[in-house]
This record gives sequence, C-alpha cells and structure tokens, in this order.
Amino acid sequence: MRRNYTLKIWLIFIFMVIVFTIIKPVFISPRNLIHLLTQISFKGILALGMTFIIICGEIDLSVGAILCISGIVIVSLQKTGAPLFVPVLAGLGVGVIIGFINGMLVAKKHLPSFIVTLATMTAIRGFALLYTEGYPISCSDSTFISLGKAKFIGIPVYCYIFIIVAIVYHFLLSSTTFGRKTYAIGSNIGSAKFSGINVDRVKIELFALMGFTAALSGLLYSARLASIAPTNGTLYEIDVIAMVVIGGVSIHGGSGTILQTIPGILIFASLTNILTLNNVNPFYYYMVKGLVIIIALILQGGIKWKFRDYRFLSLFKSNHVDNVSGGKSSNE
Repeated sequence: MRRNYTLKIWLIFIFMVIVFTIIKPVFISPRNLIHLLTQISFKGILALGMTFIIICGEIDLSVGAILCISGIVIVSLQKTGAPLFVPVLAGLGVGVIIGFINGMLVAKKHLPSFIVTLATMTAIRGFALLYTEGYPISCSDSTFISLGKAKFIGIPVYCYIFIIVAIVYHFLLSSTTFGRKTYAIGSNIGSAKFSGINVDRVKIELFALMGFTAALSGLLYSARLASIAPTNGTLYEIDVIAMVVIGGVSIHGGSGTILQTIPGILIFASLTNILTLNNVNPFYYYMVKGLVIIIALILQGGIKWKFRDYRFLSLFKSNHVDNVSGGKSSNE
C-alpha cells in the first residue's frame, strides 16, 4: 500500500507539472527549472532530516533557528582568519549539539518535542538577535563564497549536495538497522522497547541528525548569500513540515519514506513557483500553503498505515527473546 501511495504522489506531481505548463509555458523552461531546484535545495535538505523525526513520531520546530545560528557561527569564525575547515566544523558541531540537547530533553526528560523545540527555537533566535544586534553578518572568504556560487553544467553545486543527501538519507532510512528502529519507535514505542530497542538513544541520535542536517543547510545558505542575518530561516519549519506531510509521511509516525518526501518538496515548491510566475499577491501564499496541508492531512486520514504484523520488528523481537532465554537483557 505504501508503494502505491508513493506512486500516486509522483503522479500528482507530474499532473501538476503538466497543468502548470499549460497555464504558464515558461514553468517548464530550463531557466525556471534550475531556479526551482535552487529554491528547494535548502528547505529540501531540512525536509529530508525532518522525515526521520516525523516517522519517529516527534516534531522539530527549531530547524530554521539552527540553520541561522550555524550560519552565524561559520561566518563569524571566518572573520577571525581561522582556516576554513575550523568554522565549517564548528558550525556543523553547533547544529549537532543543539539537536543532541533537544533529543536529551525529549528522550530522558520525556518532554513533548513540540514544546522543547519551540523553546530552543525561541532561545536561539533571541541569542542570534543579541549577538548580531539585528544586523546581517557578511562573509569575506572567497573559497567559502565560491561554494555558493559554483555551478556544474549550469546547476549550482548545492543542488547536487541536496541530491546526494537525499540518496544517503534514503539508504539510511530504508536499508539500515537505524532506519528500522526509527519505524519501529514511530509505529509502537511499547513494542519497540519490548523488542530490545534503546528508544532513548535512537531518539537522541535522530535529533542530533536533524541538527546536523539543519547546520548543513545553514552552511550552504550562508555560502550562497555570502552573509547571514538573525532572521534567516524564520518559519522554515512550517514549510519543511508541510513538505514532509504533503509527501504522505504520517504525522502520527511509523510510516513514510524519503521517496515520498521528495515529491512533497517538489509539489510544495512548484505551487509557490507558479504563484510567483503569475504575479499572485504573496499574502495568498500562506493561504494556499495552509489549504494544501489540510488537504494532505485529509488524504492521510483516508489511508492509514497500520503495520499490524510488525514484520520489521521481528528481527529485534527474536534477538530479545533469545537473550531473555539466556538470562540477559538485549537493551542496547
């Protein structure tokens, strides 16, 4: 059933492309397609990471703020004259640390991820505004700026990075033990614990991965603009969650794939693009986004993913039973 839904999402996207091309033939032009790919790269990377979080049954509202603060760290350290790898690693590290803190609060303190990440988002935004005094910070490192300006076959390099991240995350979610644990926790956390999965550790790792993903997006974002402002990334979390949900990833957790998130990203970006091409008042964008999210949720309500047999838990359950029979605990 999940494969059929994935196919339907891709067919919907293809149908939209045909309709949009009829409405505005320039939509399918190479220049606009490259522009579209440029638009989706930064939020798209965030959506790939958010897919893991939502499948696990959690949410992360701090992704836009992490993007911003990571960019600020990178650009600020560049001004000190440090070798480029130092600010880059520092920026990525800040993202991982914030994600780790989010994960610890959610997993160990059993706090709602919505509230935890809302709090960290607010705190990060406040720090960013305080540190920058509300002004953008410019970057002067030519090597770093070239990352945002470089192109291959006319397409920006960061677009290829988005594609690479999509491939890696698809493999991580669909073909590794880590991915199976993510599905297990999102489907039934009680069964996951019974199967010997260390739920707390997996959740912490998921939020740390999300932090790294947001920091990577912030790195590319600041390289493209050659600067970073304390307001950059504001409300990105709304668009990112919308992309994932539109693609058919269950907001309740337990189901979804990267192959569903990608058409969700494309559909969301295409809607914004066609509205722009037709000179629609930007204020209508929010109305359209809201309606699309509601429609996606209604469609999800009619297609409930219920893995009643929990086949993907069989590996963990069998290991747990074997260990219990031997008088050991299999909790990882």
